[in-house]
Amino acid sequence: MQWLDREMILPWAARVDGLDARALAWVTSRRPAPLLVLMRVVTHTADTPVAAGLLGLGLGLWPRLATLATVVAAGSAIVTAHFLKLACRRVRPRDRAVGRVPDRFSMPSGHATAAWTIAAATCLLAPAFAALACAWATVISLSRLVLGMHYPSDILAGALLGAASAGAWLAVAAHFAGR
Repeated sequence: MQWLDREMILPWAARVDGLDARALAWVTSRRPAPLLVLMRVVTHTADTPVAAGLLGLGLGLWPRLATLATVVAAGSAIVTAHFLKLACRRVRPRDRAVGRVPDRFSMPSGHATAAWTIAAATCLLAPAFAALACAWATVISLSRLVLGMHYPSDILAGALLGAASAGAWLAVAAHFAGR
């Protein structure tokens, strides 16, 4: 017996897909114009150059090895997200999108991946800023939903990938720092 077989996955995936589509339709049918303007600005704070700049702020606040681990975590999470998009091949909800759609596939959200990598690293390395970092990552994640660029499960997958990447790479850094 296989751990996961096609007959087990397909009904579950269809249910999640249906819930995702309904949730996205509900959100995008209730988005006022001022919120769209705000979300278009906010979402760009998780773009790669901006996220790299936020990581750069950590250079002076975090130990050198932890900063390096965070940069590696963010880079590896974004690369992993890209390959997962190609593997999953989930098509973006273009009919609900506002603005330029960055690429064809949506699972996982690259913006959520980047934001939650930085937020998780901040929680671990600078707990005093944890609430602010998590609030920022949450707003980034919500912006992708409000703008119709992703389904909710795309965002959840990106958040989990980003947080896991930060935790894993910072654990590796802690191991080497303890030597």
